[in-house]
Order: sequence, then structure tokens, then C-alpha cells
Amino acid sequence: MLNQRTCPTSLEWMLLEDCDSEECCLWNPSSMEKVQLPRARGIVYDCCFLSSSPGDPHCTVFLVDKSESVVWFCGLGYHDAFKEQKVEHDDGGRLSGAVMYKGEMYLLTWKCNLVKLDLVGSELRWTQFTSPDFSHLLPTWSHSCRYFLVPSGDELLLVRSLYTGGGIAFSNLSGFLVLRMNFNSQGWEKLSNIGARTIFISNRNCLSEDCQGKFKRNCIYYARSWDRRLYLYDLEDQSISVSLPCPIAHRQPVLEWIMM
Repeated sequence: MLNQRTCPTSLEWMLLEDCDSEECCLWNPSSMEKVQLPRARGIVYDCCFLSSSPGDPHCTVFLVDKSESVVWFCGLGYHDAFKEQKVEHDDGGRLSGAVMYKGEMYLLTWKCNLVKLDLVGSELRWTQFTSPDFSHLLPTWSHSCRYFLVPSGDELLLVRSLYTGGGIAFSNLSGFLVLRMNFNSQGWEKLSNIGARTIFISNRNCLSEDCQGKFKRNCIYYARSWDRRLYLYDLEDQSISVSLPCPIAHRQPVLEWIMM
């Protein structure tokens, strides 16, 4: 891992990129297996997704640059280079999120509309779902916000962080609002309970897992930059609790969640 840039994927693999040579591979932390990829020379990206397991010969790797609304994609191995495609969605501007949900890739625009991507041959095509306005679901006291797109079992969730005061730093966070996508009406609906699931939030990636007694159900885990503590927001009583699972750990400003 020395001198490697790491990026979790939508499956149990991580993308590793050598900071000097820009050589890339997929790495499975459980099996220690590696799959070579083309070099990511000059590519800027925020997140990485896999269309299927690398054992599938048709597996496609996607790198997303949210600030420029650009998606890079390629097959496995050295033989295929990353191909760049600009996603010209109707809302214009940067993307707010990207996820792989039920084997399909979705992007989130800054207006909270979904864009579904399809790989047809060697080209990306997209369909945008324009959602009805849901501002009436939002509390009037929170003027600053940040959105996180989270696949959760059979549902696709939109988590909005709520802040008091100025700015959108986690230090000002006072709670979360959870919405789910109704694909029939193509609109976001408020969700007050996520049942036996737990959500893990960060600026790099988000996860939702069945708690199975390992985590506190109906809660959202998150962390602050340069802070070694974990924070837990309970959706039922809207409380925030704090834990320090590893007092000696050195925390960088970027947090990535990995489930093994």
C-alpha cells in the first residue's frame, strides 16, 4: 500500500494506483488477488465502480470525475485503455454523486436528479429522470446541505446532511434526512426508518449494510476530517453519539469505508 492511491469500488475490491508510475490494478483485501488495469495516466477521478466481479470477462471499470461530469471506462487488462466520455446531463454543472445500483450505474446531478448510464458497445448513453420538487420535505432551519447517494438493499437512498450555522463542515452537522427514490413516480420520498440497516457516510463513498447485530440498526455512521472519533446518528431519536474505536490511529482528512 506504500505510495499507492486507494479507492474503494462498488464490490469487494479496491482500486490501487501507483503515485509515480500511474500503474493501476484491482486488489481484493480478503483474497489478496490482483487484476491488472491500464494506466490511469492524467486521469482525475473521485470514485470507482465495477459493472460486475473481475472474474467476469465482460467486467467494466468506471472512474468518475464528479466536478467535470466525466466518466472514464475500460475493460480488464493492459490491452484496453481508459476511454473518456463527458456526460452532458440536462442540469449542467458538476455531479453530486455516483453509485452502482442493481448492476446499473446512476449519477446524481446538483439538482438531485438521477442520470442512468448504459454502456452500448463502446459508447456511454444516458437517460435523465427529472424528479418533482421535494423542498417541502426539508426543514426550514437548515440552509446548508450536502447530498449522498446510497444503494441500500432493494432501495436507492438520498441522504441529506443538515447543518446549523454557516458552511457544510461535519463539525456543524445537526442531523440527516433520508429519502428514497420511487422509480414509478421518479420522485424522492421521505423515509423516517431504514429498519435493520446501517448507513456509512463519507465524502468519498457511502455504504448501507444489514446490521446483523454487528452495528446499531437504523443509524448513520460518519467521521470528521482529522478526527479519529466515529459519530453515530440515530434516526429514531435524532441523537448523536461518539466513540473512539482506535485511539492510536492517525486520521487523514479523507475517509473511505470498506466492508470485508
